[in-house]
Amino acid sequence: GTVLASMVEDIQAGKSFSAAIQLYPHVFPPLFASLIQVGERTGKLEEIFANLAETLKWEEELLSQTRKALRYPLFVGVMVLALFFFLMVYLAPRLLSFLPQMGAVLPMHTKILIGLSQFVIHWWPVLILTPLLAYGGSRLACHLSPRLRLLRDRWQLRVWFFGPLLRKVHVVRFANALALMYRSGVSILDAMGSTAALSGNRAMQQAIEQAQQKVSEGGAVSASFQQVDLFPPPVPRLLQVGEEAGQLDVALLNAGYFLNQEVQEEIGKIQSLLEPVLTLFVGSLLAWVILSVLGPIYDVITHVQF
Repeated sequence: GTVLASMVEDIQAGKSFSAAIQLYPHVFPPLFASLIQVGERTGKLEEIFANLAETLKWEEELLSQTRKALRYPLFVGVMVLALFFFLMVYLAPRLLSFLPQMGAVLPMHTKILIGLSQFVIHWWPVLILTPLLAYGGSRLACHLSPRLRLLRDRWQLRVWFFGPLLRKVHVVRFANALALMYRSGVSILDAMGSTAALSGNRAMQQAIEQAQQKVSEGGAVSASFQQVDLFPPPVPRLLQVGEEAGQLDVALLNAGYFLNQEVQEEIGKIQSLLEPVLTLFVGSLLAWVILSVLGPIYDVITHVQF
């Protein structure tokens, strides 16, 4: 309510709608201001708002699906960490304390459990603080060094399992934004420049800028995208057909739809894969602790002479 009231005052004071939106970047993403500015310039503000509504709906659905897919794995992951610390800090020392008194010969996996338990007991603050400090330090380093941020963003797009999924999400967002700007009357070079600046990933931004350079030198849009490996196959072929037919915006939207379907399918696959993996890990951890404790006890009992 406060933001809207302030925007009304700004517009009444003579500012344009896009300029008023730019004053509140914490509320409106940069894409909003860019597209609304295009709509004001071309007289297609109504169409821009409709397209923005569809974009927001897609992003909200994707975010909701991702949260739903990760809710159970995150819950199980937290429970696994809590169980691990409980076993190592509280339960294992008490169960293992009487084994030497019984004269039991400790197997290797029991010795490993004892050593790991002692390590966790004495160094648990380091185990908790190290990941937090590493995360904070890496964010600070990437903020101070553009080169480190570029390397980090490249790694994010290539890391096993989640990298290709994240790359497709960035490509879908780029394709939709580029199609909206191009359809609104912005030249393809200006549209590519705007979408590159709005990209949240430096590696993605660099690829878009390279493709923009190739287009400015006279190359075809689809061929430029293919040369910088911006879109996964077979999307470049789809863009080439759309470009030849004079319907590049439609081809971009179709490519975004095609990749969005793949993103949703991969999120479902990740959810179905993580659940049994985490369950198997919890079962293996419990089996290791039980075997390490009960195994030596069983050996002592079998050697007792009655």
